[in-house]
Amino acid sequence: MQNIINGEVRNSPHRGSPFFLLIEKALSKFDPITLEEMDHVMLFDRFDQKFLLPENLLPIILNNLTEEYYALEVKQTRIHTYHTRYFDTTNFNHYLDHHNLRKSRFKFRHRVYLESDLHFFEIKEKNNKDRTVKSRVNIRNKIPIIGEQALQLIELSTPHDGKILEPKLWSNFHRLTLVHKIRQERMTIDLNLILENDLSSTQFSGTVILELKQDKKSFSVPVVRSLINNGCRPGAMSKYTMGVVELYPENKSNLFLPTKRIIQKFKQL
Repeated sequence: MQNIINGEVRNSPHRGSPFFLLIEKALSKFDPITLEEMDHVMLFDRFDQKFLLPENLLPIILNNLTEEYYALEVKQTRIHTYHTRYFDTTNFNHYLDHHNLRKSRFKFRHRVYLESDLHFFEIKEKNNKDRTVKSRVNIRNKIPIIGEQALQLIELSTPHDGKILEPKLWSNFHRLTLVHKIRQERMTIDLNLILENDLSSTQFSGTVILELKQDKKSFSVPVVRSLINNGCRPGAMSKYTMGVVELYPENKSNLFLPTKRIIQKFKQL
């Protein structure tokens, strides 16, 4: 992977930058939670709500959440580095399933959790009940290919043929994870996103992706109200589909152009 440099995402603000220090200060006000303590709220079958927001709004949102949520802490850090390799067919069939709003659709990826040194092959299904179902297997040899473990999971969990999947792109980003103290609810907040393939790369500077993961969908939770009051609305944002839009422009992308315009707007703030 080209973008791992001392645990940082290349071209992103380093941990001593003013923005990082601001986010770290906001996160320091949360009570911590460990990976083991978070096991009870993994939510592999859930409802998702996603929001795009400008990064200058993130400290304000975090400061309103300190009493309700824990912050995940791994190896004394609360901002974690993720690297994800996505797979699709030669003709981008799974990307097109998303673009065409097929009711049941899948993403296939190898994800690296850098600080905890964990590698998983993961499958995310959006089913016809609007729930996100996630399955995964720990890849012990840590090689980001469709190997035997991945093939077995694909055969067990999907109607698709894993042998025809090929690597398409990497997404690299920083993530902070919040866990609600009472509800079955987690929140992931991704920033400094870089998408790349072998030929080019693009950076989504200024954009934060907040995803609320709930056992039962609710629009009345305080964080949703806070986001809406600050002009943010729920909307679809897939790192993989935006990666295809940016790195493989020969594919149709009309459905994702409004999201692309929002991201361009945030870059100019």
